[in-house]
Formats: sequence, structure tokens, C-alpha cells
Amino acid sequence: MADVREAVLWMQSPELFEGLTDPVCRSMLASSYRKEFNSMETIFLAGEPRKTIFLLMEGRAQVSQVSQNGNEVLLWLNLPGQVVGSLNLVPGGTHWSTARAVNPCRVLMWDLPAFEANVERHPALFRNVERIIGRQSVELHSRICEISTGTVWLRLAHELIRLTDQIGRSVNGHFEIDRLLSVIWRE
Repeated sequence: MADVREAVLWMQSPELFEGLTDPVCRSMLASSYRKEFNSMETIFLAGEPRKTIFLLMEGRAQVSQVSQNGNEVLLWLNLPGQVVGSLNLVPGGTHWSTARAVNPCRVLMWDLPAFEANVERHPALFRNVERIIGRQSVELHSRICEISTGTVWLRLAHELIRLTDQIGRSVNGHFEIDRLLSVIWRE
């Protein structure tokens, strides 16, 4: 079980916990456990049975798929406070993507039955799960449309804007994207 006092303070920001009361957060945390992943360590693999929900507490994680021709396609860069990968709760489902730690990560984890029990017990958590799934769906649909119809330059511009929003910072009147990006885009 996670250290409740530390985690409750931290839990005020993740979208999964948005608007939840302290007792609901405590219930969620009581059914969770922590795990740490080293840089580039696999969190889950595409095709594996989905048995666990992962919430990133520290670090960054990349979620990707490998295309039929063997190219890796980056789907998401998860930041602290985000669920790692898709929040698909389909019974008997498998991961359709692979997640790896970009740098050392710490996650809160729930076994799927414990997470589902919390979702059933707490309507506000259910609404947050719906909101996250909706956001993820909109993001993926937008990216599919972008890839299908946009020029290379337009796709690159959109990705740079997304990355600037996620991991950029203002430095002397311009934006820099975190140097950890080189770990994600390796040749």
C-alpha cells in the first residue's frame, strides 16, 4: 500500500483523482501499490493481458506501437499525474501498445479487479475514468486524421506544439523542449 499521507498530498493534481473526496482518495490509495521502473525499462508490452492500471507519479513514460513494417510509432508521452497508456477497462483485454520508462519512474498501480471495484463504488471516479477515456480517444482520432491528411511539415509542427505544451519551458524568450526527448526519438 502507498504511503497514504504523502500520496494524498500529491493526489490533488492527477485527472484520475480530480474532484474526489479525501475518503475516496484514501480508498483508492489503500488498494494501490507502488513500483519503480528504471530508464527504458518496459512497463507493459503490447499483447500482454491487461491486469494492472498504472498512474505515473514521477518521471516520464512513452507509449508506442510497432507498425507492420517494424517502425515504432510514439502514441503518447505520459507525464506525472497521467494514467500510463489507455484506460481501457474491457474485461479480458490486452494491451494494444507498449509502455517504457523514459527516465526513472515511480507509479501507483492497481490490480484490475481492485480498480474496477473502486470505479463501481465511486461515481465521481467513474466520471473521471470516462473523461480520461474520452480525452484519449479524441487525441488518437486527431492524430490519425493528422497522419492521414497532413503534410510532413504540418505533422511535425503539431508534434512540436504538443511536446512544447507537455515538456517545454520558456528560456530567454523562446521555448526549449526537454533534453529527455533524445531518449524517446532514438535512431
